[in-house]
Amino acid sequence: MKLFISCVLVILQSTVVSGQISCYSCNSGWNLCPDTGITATTLASTTSCPSQRCYVRQDKDGFTYRGCADEFGLTSLPTSGCLSGPFSDSVVQWCFCSTSLCNSVAFTALGGTGTIATGTIGYAQTSPGQHILGGTLQPGITSLSLCLTTCTASTTCLALDYNSADNSCWFHTSTTACSTLVTKASCTNYRKSLCSTTVATTSFAQTSPGQHIIGGALQSGITTLALCQSTCLATTTCQALDFNTADNSCWFHTSTTACNTLVAKASCTNYRRSTCTATTTASFAQTSTGQHILGGTFQSGITTLALCQSTCLASATCQALDFNSADNSCWFHTSTTSCNTLVTKASCTNYRKSTCTTTTTTGSFVLTSSGRHILGGTLQSGITTLALCQSTCLATTTCQALDFNSADNSCWFHTSTTACNTLVAKVSCTNYRRLTCTTTTTAVPTGYISQTTGSHIAGGTLQSGITTLATCLATCLAQPTCQAVDFNFANPSCWFHSSTTACSSLITKASCTNYRRVTCTAAVPIVSTTFSCYSCNSGWNVCADTGITSVSLAGTTACPSQRCYVRRDKDGLTYRGCADEFGLTNVATSGCVAGPFSDSVVQWCFCSTSLCNNVAFTALGGTSTAVATISATTSVTSCVSSCTGLADGFYQSCVSCTQFVGCSGGAISTQNCPAGLVWDNSLKVCTTVSSTCTLTSRLNYWK
Repeated sequence: MKLFISCVLVILQSTVVSGQISCYSCNSGWNLCPDTGITATTLASTTSCPSQRCYVRQDKDGFTYRGCADEFGLTSLPTSGCLSGPFSDSVVQWCFCSTSLCNSVAFTALGGTGTIATGTIGYAQTSPGQHILGGTLQPGITSLSLCLTTCTASTTCLALDYNSADNSCWFHTSTTACSTLVTKASCTNYRKSLCSTTVATTSFAQTSPGQHIIGGALQSGITTLALCQSTCLATTTCQALDFNTADNSCWFHTSTTACNTLVAKASCTNYRRSTCTATTTASFAQTSTGQHILGGTFQSGITTLALCQSTCLASATCQALDFNSADNSCWFHTSTTSCNTLVTKASCTNYRKSTCTTTTTTGSFVLTSSGRHILGGTLQSGITTLALCQSTCLATTTCQALDFNSADNSCWFHTSTTACNTLVAKVSCTNYRRLTCTTTTTAVPTGYISQTTGSHIAGGTLQSGITTLATCLATCLAQPTCQAVDFNFANPSCWFHSSTTACSSLITKASCTNYRRVTCTAAVPIVSTTFSCYSCNSGWNVCADTGITSVSLAGTTACPSQRCYVRRDKDGLTYRGCADEFGLTNVATSGCVAGPFSDSVVQWCFCSTSLCNNVAFTALGGTSTAVATISATTSVTSCVSSCTGLADGFYQSCVSCTQFVGCSGGAISTQNCPAGLVWDNSLKVCTTVSSTCTLTSRLNYWK
């Protein structure tokens, strides 16, 4: 059974009527005392009731209780009807009647509704969603029931506010009890007596989400909307407020600014206490995404679009703005520049307050040439981004083309004099033309007969102090001994070649371009470094005996000799890799041979195209028995010391594995492989491992 907790309520002078009545005293936990009413009147408990006030009370636990009001000191209340009042830790509804045993009926029969009644025991006025500013916080009181009973027992407490959001209790004396009620959703105000002149609760006549007014006064210490609103409503000089949810700041407006222009700001809401006769929301007439106007004034300290827009809208001189989302910068334009040409800039958006009657169409480029530039451009100091280079050129009438060099972030302008000149290869450059040239060619520079982009020759001589292609090419032309040049756009650097190296092998290097002044007698090979083999064994799911099942997951390895293998070992596993791992660089490039591995002789099958060893062992000719044996000696092609009777081409030098000779019309020329590489006479290239020459025995090997 629920324990009854006696609460002290207001005890006014009561008049005890002569004679007394009885009331039923029980609760619906008993079968004889159900919610619907007493069913066995002769068995239910009763109690005498001098005040002649029986009650039926419905608690939050769902039980219905019956008894005499005197038990709780409620001797001065009306003898009929329902009121709300505290009980235990809640506020419940009490319904009364005044004849003997009248509380035998159902709770609803006496007017009970199950919800809190309009009136409250001991309080003449209850105002949900309202409170009074200036109350005194009651420490330690954290329930409405205790708040009500404590105030009831206090002669100085004439009103209270209970805040359900934080379970706080605030008392009011005669000084504030009849002050203005202010809206606050989580509060309820209770007054012990009606105020003779209660000021009507004030409110806001106009609410504008996403808007604010420039020029408000920041209210220090106010960080909630509820407190911002209630404080403004209680302040006669506050005629409007802005609350910013981004930083929980509160701004008050007096009559001076309350009806000023509303400005867009997504995190703000404006509240006005009265309707302004003529209110306008400032806005922009034209928005141009990915565009800006040159010549704006940088606004220091403004780093958000909302602040940039609102500040411009509040400024009479600001007629347009650019906001750059890349660096969160804000730029204002007066009437002098606001209608100037819009220029492309992806990170910018332009906002104009009014539509320009004649807005110049944004310029653009009609031709883009990657890896190319034009000689003779003018360096634009201080421009280090492509976007700024493009926008500045488009805004400059004399700029008809530009080159942007990503290697050093430099910008070069061309007027009509050079804009249609020959495009020259330069890996780090891109050329942009604003006009269509009738005859545009990407030509080999004057004085040179060949140009190979993405390649260079090893062994060149660095030309100190030369850092531009134009100077590199011109200086070489002025020196008879210079037969070829390499220009490296990455560092940038210039390298000269004499006749000794000018026709040596071209080697891939993305940042370089080779220019030759002479015709090489035979096509010089470019070193191949991209040959690979799968490297795994059938112990992996992706590397099964039947072949590679997942080419994207299987391991690979570079293979300079261009000999991939598939090997079947005595453990039954199939192995794949490059022959170079075991020094088998001079075996046949196809077919199968027997050879030693660990403590047994196994079968090796070879193939000679990149990643060719992805197939089954048997697909390369593998059987259960070897068909040949790897020989201890290998037949090799002879070296060449004379070109007499030989066809034009390249051959192994008899001097060193690092050299090869070129034959042209019977004439011989010796050339060096790049550092770290040796000549492979079968592949006809310089590579890391040669199948036809070994460095350790290069002289005797070729005898």
